[in-house]
Amino acid sequence: RLSPLEPDDLANAVRTALQRGGHDVEDDALALALALSEGSVRRALELATGDGIGLYREALALLGTLPELDSARVQKLAEKLSAQGETERLELFYSLLLGLLERLIRFAATGESVTEEEASLGRKLLNQVDLAAWAEAWAAITRAKDEALGLNLDRSLLLFETFLRLKTLAQEGMR
Repeated sequence: RLSPLEPDDLANAVRTALQRGGHDVEDDALALALALSEGSVRRALELATGDGIGLYREALALLGTLPELDSARVQKLAEKLSAQGETERLELFYSLLLGLLERLIRFAATGESVTEEEASLGRKLLNQVDLAAWAEAWAAITRAKDEALGLNLDRSLLLFETFLRLKTLAQEGMR
């Protein structure tokens, strides 16, 4: 098992791969891809060259609406990600969402964050009292995603249930 690359080595490897591949990526998108990659060149490239940054921003924006929920936005996302042939994008979205939730929980516990946006969201949604509930929600969402994909269940329903669970959790935390 290899450990993650150091930030400078990761940035150099990703920039080299992007240049060789002829990809032109905006600096802010590249910086975010590097921050979210967890030291993986493959993951950084996947985020920087595909729809990864857009999907991450969508997850961040949807969580930012909590404790309310922008149902129309969830519906639009559900239509996009539950369409035939979109399994990879749906899996990427859930990977990004679950990673974001994991970092928010870590931030609430330790104060360590990846971005200021995540820190701001963590301060808004989580507090020390709810960490166990947020961790349980993370596990439940992971199981629901695995079950829905494994059994070919309704993917739009999966997305709605995910965000309804998070809405309920955020509302309970605000009481």
